[in-house]
Amino acid sequence: MERRKFLALAGSGAISLSFSLFDDSTDYEDSAAGLRDLATRVDEANLADPPQSSQLLRDIEEALKKSKTGLNSGATKRTRKFAAIRHTIDEILSILPGITPPPAKPPIENTITAIKAANAYYAVLLDYLRASEELRGELLAIDFDIQDETSGLPTPSTAESVLTAVDTTLATLRNEGDRQSDSSETHRSQVLPNRGHVRRDASRLREVYATYGDVQRDYIRASMLINEATLQRENQEREDAEHTFAEAASIIESSIPEKFRAYSLSVDSIPLDGYHQMLRAYEAGIPFLKRSCKESPETEKTPNRLFGDGLAHLLRARQVVESR
Repeated sequence: MERRKFLALAGSGAISLSFSLFDDSTDYEDSAAGLRDLATRVDEANLADPPQSSQLLRDIEEALKKSKTGLNSGATKRTRKFAAIRHTIDEILSILPGITPPPAKPPIENTITAIKAANAYYAVLLDYLRASEELRGELLAIDFDIQDETSGLPTPSTAESVLTAVDTTLATLRNEGDRQSDSSETHRSQVLPNRGHVRRDASRLREVYATYGDVQRDYIRASMLINEATLQRENQEREDAEHTFAEAASIIESSIPEKFRAYSLSVDSIPLDGYHQMLRAYEAGIPFLKRSCKESPETEKTPNRLFGDGLAHLLRARQVVESR
């Protein structure tokens, strides 16, 4: 019996050694290592911050490309093939007394499964970030037009289709995150980021962009109405001007939530706090413009003096842009 056991172990060792000569691929291991690094970067990043999400998009594109290359390389395929054969032989030999049965599948397959799961998750996250980046580009173009007073007032964003794409990919990301969370495999958890963290930040990023779209639209629309009312006042259409100023005031009644004010589309864009200050300057100035439309305002100041006071507040909005 001892001689039989010795021969079995010797045979198993020789076969394993012969296959190990071919098992020299690190391509799939490089893929796993790259995905682990990516998971760390995603966990450490603030995905809700537009510039950081833009950089993360490029990081994921690069890491995903390398991961797929390593996973599908010829060397990886040969390593899996040899591992499968060795596993089959180990299963056969395990019927002999004293031979420990191998695991349910070759260890390499656990890593391969984890890589595939991570690739699937990052692909969905990439779709969301690409849709978000397209929306960011549209909002940035409007922001730069607002800063460039020589170009006149831009047309407010009508990016409903882009926002719909963002919402669609966000829903898919949430579903994929839920699906991946069902697994507690160690290999998989190492190559995936914290899905709850990603989900929260991705949702907030969507809110940041929606807020940007809203405040840009309000600022542009209010500015257009102020210009229109000013012309009406100059043409002695004071009642119409008063009504138009009132309409402008109603547009900017809402306030930007404080939790969003620190966000900015880029280092060159107006932060949401800047838009908040601009709208509040409008809010302070429009009542003076509106009162200046009356022939006999209930104040010691003349209509023109009231109008001048209103313009002074409006100029503060411009100073926010120029102070950047």
